[in-house]
Amino acid sequence: MVAASAVLLAERVVYMARAVQRFDPLKLLVFQSAIGSACFLLASVVLESGVPTRYTPALAASLFYQGAVVAGFNFIVNSYLFKVYLASALATCSLTTPLFGVLVAAAVTGDRLNPLLLLSSVMVAAGIGLTVRR
Repeated sequence: MVAASAVLLAERVVYMARAVQRFDPLKLLVFQSAIGSACFLLASVVLESGVPTRYTPALAASLFYQGAVVAGFNFIVNSYLFKVYLASALATCSLTTPLFGVLVAAAVTGDRLNPLLLLSSVMVAAGIGLTVRR
């Protein structure tokens, strides 16, 4: 599962690096969002039909944050960076995503960073260090 995820992520990076050279990043974002939303909505209807959902302001805020900030803003910034830099140069920056995700999640939710999570973050940072080492 992890290997398949890594292959799909690598394919996405290569595809996006090429696509932003030919298409407007905003059009790519809308297209990906429409296709992705339709697929996930269909999967939700099929796989989660018996699970009740409680719609709350917190759920709406979470969906807005995921959609506008994480997906939208991040996509636009990545598209710009792919126009300026090579995908191989940006790959190392992509590895910092889990580190920032953990820190922002802890800051927003007020969760404590437990020792295992901190150790994992240090290991990711060490991996980044090994990647950029020449």
